[in-house]
Amino acid sequence: MEDKSCILLDASTTALELAKEMKNLNMKLTIMTNGMSSAIELKENPYFNVILIGGILRPGSMALEGSVGIQAMDMLNNIDLLFTSSSGFSCESGLTDFNFYETELKKNMVQRAKHVVALLDHSKFNTNSISSFATLEEIDTIITDHVVEEATAEKINTAGVQLIDH
Repeated sequence: MEDKSCILLDASTTALELAKEMKNLNMKLTIMTNGMSSAIELKENPYFNVILIGGILRPGSMALEGSVGIQAMDMLNNIDLLFTSSSGFSCESGLTDFNFYETELKKNMVQRAKHVVALLDHSKFNTNSISSFATLEEIDTIITDHVVEEATAEKINTAGVQLIDH
């Protein structure tokens, strides 16, 4: 992430944790998100231009979803980074989620971003949900909290994806 970058954050709780870490950065950033909680977390930083992507607010959620968000993103052409999470990830299916409307928005985010960073805790690996929004080849970097099993790590590296595991 560099000064004057344009960043997309999805509405995941993982992206919210990233927003909490980012909120005190002394960098000029434009940050677009469909996560109301992330937008609220970031809005007080005077260096940030925070854009809340519109859409439908689903019950029990702080995520906006649907085609309205896609239309809002049409106004920006140069998105440097997307930070996203998912319900599941496998090398075969890529990033998957359970909400069709949100995966449609995330597909659009993936297509627009120059660099896609998947933030995945260890429980997401080798699980799939109903709808895929990014293939392994569309991901540039995977960051996770545990060491990934060797066979999976090899497939990720073979696909040219940077793996950062701890």
